Amino acid sequence: MRVCVDDLEEKMEFPPGFSLGEIINQLCTEKISQDRVITRVRVNGEELAEDESGLFPDVPGGEIDSLELETEHSFETGYRGIVDAKEYLKKLTSGIQETAELFRTGEEKRAHNRYALCMEGINWFIQILEGARQVMGLDYGTMVFNRVSVDSYIENLQHIIGEMLSAQSDEDWVMLSDLLEYELLPTLEGWKGIVPLIEEAARKRWEEAKGGEATRGG
Repeated sequence: MRVCVDDLEEKMEFPPGFSLGEIINQLCTEKISQDRVITRVRVNGEELAEDESGLFPDVPGGEIDSLELETEHSFETGYRGIVDAKEYLKKLTSGIQETAELFRTGEEKRAHNRYALCMEGINWFIQILEGARQVMGLDYGTMVFNRVSVDSYIENLQHIIGEMLSAQSDEDWVMLSDLLEYELLPTLEGWKGIVPLIEEAARKRWEEAKGGEATRGG
């Protein structure tokens, strides 16, 4: 099988019956350092897309003639995630305002559809924050905005989400609308000031990692 990892190509053999997932696992052990993540996969020249869980579809090894992988440093992934989150906040706050108005005017079908999208966005936002914390080692306990730790802001956001889920369970759409407009929306507006702090810390960590790579490479 022709295997190419970040433009480094070689012929490799794998045990009979190995699937794409097992082949990639072996490559991660033998060819890809632990501080890098796979960003693109091509099988026989065709790019594979990740599913909702971030997994690539499995392919029998016998059907693979060529496998191409592209990777990047995990710190770069974390940093780009924070940058994307900063931009996404603008769209998310606009969507939340619209959702609250739909609930208030009784347009429940549209409101529920928009609400589902908003919840997906909020969950993604929190996952990005937690991913940067874990991957890059960011300390949200000591990172402070307006004399309050970022950890406390995350806890507050999660508390509001819990209240929203409770209102949803009770089918209390008036309460849910109020929580969206008067609790969640102002909180996310505040996050527009917090995320740049996280972005700067993530950028520094990524710059340090790049400097370390350059030193090792030299």
